[in-house]
Amino acid sequence: MDEQEILKSGMEAYDREDYALAFPYLLKAAEAGDREAQFRCGDLYQYEDKSGEFDEEKAMYWYEKAAKQGHAEAQYRYGLAYDTGWGADEDEVTDVESAFYWYGKAAEQGHAEAQLSCGRMYENGKGTEENLEKALYWFEKAAAQGSADAMFDIGFIYEIEMEPKDLEKALYWYEKAAACGNEEAVFFRNNLSKNLFDSEPPEKEVTISQHEEIKIRQKDAEALSQWEDRARQGDAEAAYLCALVYRYERSIKKEKK
Repeated sequence: MDEQEILKSGMEAYDREDYALAFPYLLKAAEAGDREAQFRCGDLYQYEDKSGEFDEEKAMYWYEKAAKQGHAEAQYRYGLAYDTGWGADEDEVTDVESAFYWYGKAAEQGHAEAQLSCGRMYENGKGTEENLEKALYWFEKAAAQGSADAMFDIGFIYEIEMEPKDLEKALYWYEKAAACGNEEAVFFRNNLSKNLFDSEPPEKEVTISQHEEIKIRQKDAEALSQWEDRARQGDAEAAYLCALVYRYERSIKKEKK
């Protein structure tokens, strides 16, 4: 069986989810330098239910091989591993500069999740300098591909982070995100819409200045649970606080335990 037949056999078995049969074929093709086979070997090693052998080191090895050959999904996953600390040595939690680099490679190829991740890194100054214009650029790229999270993030920047604020644009993007199923956007849209259009005095505004308090309160599971209970009962301010907590969860560095 020649290299093309080996690759074809591996791909066909993988696509029909016969991972046990696919694995030896794909491994041979990966070792021969095929980038798609390399990516799929990384995928198989990452998910034990596929290969039967969970091995972070081998997954990272094959993702790196495929990423360096320009495989967009491999570049994204390789960046994600650096971003979250997955596959890292015990004394290394994250490498956000490497994460940013590989997200960027995938984003430039049109990978929507990588574009979203690039936007968030620019938004939070993570792995690169904070730059809201560049954050918006990548969020808009991802939003154009249907990313509801990116739509919400655009709205959040226009309402909370950008100076001067553009509340009409914020509301527009919250509406789009909400229509695409983003639950955070529903809370933010409703709160902003009330403040913009209701004649009654607005609810107490929850602003970016509460970031530090939210980070502290987030660590208190009981407090967050109480906010969630109040939100389910229709308390708009509690719902808004919950949404902010979940929003900032992305930017809070978690120590590896």
